[in-house]
Amino acid sequence: MGWKELGKIMRERRQELGWDLSELSYRTNISQSKLEMMEAGDFSFDKDFYMKVYLERIGKVLELNTERLLALYEMEKREQKKEVKEEVILRDRGIAFYIISAVMGVLMVLEAVHIERILTLPYAYLKNTSPGVITVDGRKVLPGQEIPIYKNIRVNGNSSEVIVREISGRVIRVRIRNFEVIVGGRGKGP
Repeated sequence: MGWKELGKIMRERRQELGWDLSELSYRTNISQSKLEMMEAGDFSFDKDFYMKVYLERIGKVLELNTERLLALYEMEKREQKKEVKEEVILRDRGIAFYIISAVMGVLMVLEAVHIERILTLPYAYLKNTSPGVITVDGRKVLPGQEIPIYKNIRVNGNSSEVIVREISGRVIRVRIRNFEVIVGGRGKGP
């Protein structure tokens, strides 16, 4: 039984007595507009303390069981608080789900960036330490220049020494004029 039912009880008793709202307002010293709201089932327009005072006055004037009116009021108030609490819980769960989803999304993006970075790392670096230009897969590499190695390469024109430095830190010095570097297929290259 809700506040609408409580308002209906008040209205029916007032009508049994043959009173209009202005008569009840005069006898209870409660404004007619507040009485209209109460009879319509709206008991949320004032603080709890005042609502109880109004119900006590109305109960006495209409010769209704005041304790019953207050109990009906309290019961509905508890029900509404429970509904509000459930709404808050549902809202908080929704917010928590949104936050968790957002964090998971960010972590997935970071992990994807990390994996992409790993996949695009070169297998090794080749540094031309010879005094002349060498050719790597048809591309000229100047003396002192270092280039990343993403795939198997062919080196031509090495006149003294080329250094191949693996990602692991191992350094290989090559003194062969024409040679091939075969990589382990780790990177996909630019």
